[in-house]
Amino acid sequence: MRKRNFTKKKHKKEHVDIQKNIKKNYYRSELKRDYLKYFRLARRYTQRKYNLSLTDLEVLLFLQSEFLFTKEDMDEISLIVPWDKKRFKRLKENGWIHTWREPKPYMKAQYEVTSKTKNMVEYFCKILEGDRRLTENHKKNEYMKRARYTDKVYARAIEKMNKKLNNYD
Repeated sequence: MRKRNFTKKKHKKEHVDIQKNIKKNYYRSELKRDYLKYFRLARRYTQRKYNLSLTDLEVLLFLQSEFLFTKEDMDEISLIVPWDKKRFKRLKENGWIHTWREPKPYMKAQYEVTSKTKNMVEYFCKILEGDRRLTENHKKNEYMKRARYTDKVYARAIEKMNKKLNNYD
């Protein structure tokens, strides 16, 4: 029996030594830019500020990279996001998309995103990159009014995000 206990102790000691070596040799590479850390917060804030649904925001982000597009090009994104028959008309009426060229015989109508869309996408990207802080003013940010429980949660998250971003500067 003594022999067994001795080998168990020896085995435990070797196991501890291996763990120490692993900790010493552990290396974690850091990302130069961490864009997606506050993605959900930036997305929800942008949706609420511009009164957009998630799918409308995704469609506009997709169309932003297109210079000119047709209705058929817009249907390409419909393969990825849920189908909404009225989306194109709604985005056009709300000023997110406008007609670049009217339809003519043998030519399709072409559309482009408006400056409103370009500004919204730029604003969203600046939040993700950490170049823009979310306002903590309750008059400009509906989350800061803390009317609902989710508003309180997001308000706290915004405060933490701004505090961390201020520490990086």
